[in-house]
Amino acid sequence: MNEHITTIGRPVDPQTGVSLVHIHRDQWYLFRWPDYQRTPNMTRVKVIAKGIRDGYEPGPVTLYEQNGNLNIVDGGHRVKAYMHNMEKFSHIAPILAILYRENAIEQNAAFILENTKLRMNPSNIIRADHKSKCCGLIRAMGDPGGIFQEYIDLENYPTRPLTLIKAGIVLTMRDEELEINNQAYLSVANAVKLYDEVMTRKGDAAWTNLVKLVEAIQALWGETGRHWLNFGVLGFAFFLSKNAPRFFNKRGELEIKSTRLSVSEKRRAREFQDSVNSDFGKLAALRERWEERGDQLWIEASRNPLRIAGQINTHFWKNKPVSQRIWRPELSW
Repeated sequence: MNEHITTIGRPVDPQTGVSLVHIHRDQWYLFRWPDYQRTPNMTRVKVIAKGIRDGYEPGPVTLYEQNGNLNIVDGGHRVKAYMHNMEKFSHIAPILAILYRENAIEQNAAFILENTKLRMNPSNIIRADHKSKCCGLIRAMGDPGGIFQEYIDLENYPTRPLTLIKAGIVLTMRDEELEINNQAYLSVANAVKLYDEVMTRKGDAAWTNLVKLVEAIQALWGETGRHWLNFGVLGFAFFLSKNAPRFFNKRGELEIKSTRLSVSEKRRAREFQDSVNSDFGKLAALRERWEERGDQLWIEASRNPLRIAGQINTHFWKNKPVSQRIWRPELSW
């Protein structure tokens, strides 16, 4: 092994040829960008680079050693950020990497082995999977112009990337398909596979509704808070799907209206903005409850998506007789 590639932690596995290493500056000339790698966006590179200079430690990049070179399987933006810091600021730091050895493993199998051999967390798997459509879309949320563009890396999103995939699945489910205790505990592999299949079957709405969900959470309850916890997001998605006739139009598009209808004495219907009694207004009123220690929303955000959905449902329909509510979660408990 070259003296400038330092193995740390886990040693090379003779079966898979994989190790966790530091790549020092003198070996950076060996980096190669395979055809499947996106051209790094310099705006994002500069954001990551500044974070590194300020003490941020990115997750490991993924490399495949071939013909003496180091092919970048995943992490091109991070590699460029380290190089940018060296060239522009004389700031030099070794690059942490997961390294696959030549002849020990097929390059395209690297992603699977990262999961099974190195026990990568779901965010790293989603970052590394360049075959899945949904993983690519989740990563793109952090690109310039994306809904999470201010975050350096997808691990810094306000909620877990895997939670977003599961929420996207929940939003497409109806009736017997919609079983939150199954969808909430899907493995990353099964969730990615299922969401890709759903997007193929149901088209663009399967993705755009997830984006609308994220936008709605930001607008209703803010950029940070317990509402972004795993079960908080999934519980809200479950509530919306359980009340689908209220929140999805005939084209299957998610809509949380900030207006409501009023009928005059002449029986003329008029739609007007209402920040209190509209669907949006009623949901927005939950903002303080998410952060009130001891409130059921605060408690269940880290425990139970079904009970989160039930709490939201009870609040939303509180002025309607039970018999007129679309979903009655108490019948599920």
